[in-house]
Amino acid sequence: MEKLSRPLQGEELFAPISKNWSHKLLQFVMPGDVVLHWRSGEGFIGTSVVLEGASVGNRVWAGRAQECWIVPLAEFEAFERVISLTDVREVEAQLMRAQAVLESAYDNYKYFPFNFSPYRSLRAHQAYFTKFPVELFEILALVGLELPVAFDVKTGQALPRVPTTATRGGPRFLSDTQLRLAIERYSVTAARQWYERRGARDVIELGKPYDLELTLASKIRRVEVKGSSLPKVGTVLLTSNEVQNARVYPYTDLVVVDAIQFEKDDDQQYVCYGGELRRWQDWYPEDWQLRNLQFEYELPSDAS
Repeated sequence: MEKLSRPLQGEELFAPISKNWSHKLLQFVMPGDVVLHWRSGEGFIGTSVVLEGASVGNRVWAGRAQECWIVPLAEFEAFERVISLTDVREVEAQLMRAQAVLESAYDNYKYFPFNFSPYRSLRAHQAYFTKFPVELFEILALVGLELPVAFDVKTGQALPRVPTTATRGGPRFLSDTQLRLAIERYSVTAARQWYERRGARDVIELGKPYDLELTLASKIRRVEVKGSSLPKVGTVLLTSNEVQNARVYPYTDLVVVDAIQFEKDDDQQYVCYGGELRRWQDWYPEDWQLRNLQFEYELPSDAS
């Protein structure tokens, strides 16, 4: 992730040759890597793709010409809306948990793109350039971060824009939507198998307004299923229909399958495995447990 204070974006990365760890990271950037751009005072503004590895040249830094590492970029794409610091703070708790998981998994882990403090709210790391763990994309999707460029979740590199099936309006391209759908399908299958092992019958996969309907212990149960690749998620996204269904039907369960692992097969399709399943029987979402992330606005008829 690049933290910008200058007006230009998406053309190149550069930082002085020094012992600063953030500047030295530029040496390890590879062609095809996806770069997220954060502008100070705004938030996430877009992405670019690295054209080639770092070279050495002169650039103006801190008001004077200096010898710098320089990384050329291409394919800058702005987000439809800026994901602001206020947006990111909505998921501060989830980001803190993700950092703790990474620190426990990797010795001497550093380079996290956000700073946490008991005395103030989350801030973007003050460093110019940081690593951006792939685990954070799922968290930031909760506040609207959708990458306009597809990338390999293991390497962080942009995928070729190869058309898949043609649709009205032109071809569509591979994107991380495929990963989300793969996780959703895997989660529903895992939930179905969990209930079937416990004697459920007449299991039907519906999708909306809930994922499963089944008979267990002489009761017809409705099951809402959520999946995640993150461990022990503390929040999930719900639609208004999902909330309404859980409130009016007494035998509704919530099932969360998290810590799902995934990889790509020879056909570049996502294959999911593993995961931990948690179930809340006779689930009722209370008002205090819900937070508005979006609103539907009805447009007035008096447009000019």
